[in-house]
Amino acid sequence: MPVVNFVDRHTYNFEEKVLPIAAKHNVGIVAMKVLGGAVSWDYSTRSQRALLTGNDYQSAIHYALGVPGISTAVIGCKTVKEVQSAAKAARSYRPINGKRYAALMERGRDLAAQWGKHFGPP
Repeated sequence: MPVVNFVDRHTYNFEEKVLPIAAKHNVGIVAMKVLGGAVSWDYSTRSQRALLTGNDYQSAIHYALGVPGISTAVIGCKTVKEVQSAAKAARSYRPINGKRYAALMERGRDLAAQWGKHFGPP
């Protein structure tokens, strides 16, 4: 379960470091942190939001689903509305390529510079 999203590709790059080894051993991959992981977790209200929302939401899901070797993706839904939104995004999946892919990678590099290494110990 490596982190697989278009932002953390530029920080951790599991797509090139882990996925080829998994493929060599015929191991399926479950993408996690597809939406960048949760922020603003409040245990008293159980409220949280993903890092990738708004215009980035569908692109994040489409990116993860299009990475070769990904068997399934963990979206991390907490409400019925979130399940419906994720299902809608998955049903509308089309490969990202050409100018759209280049723009997504540029957006990912910009966000990666802002987020830095945000998983694990500081």
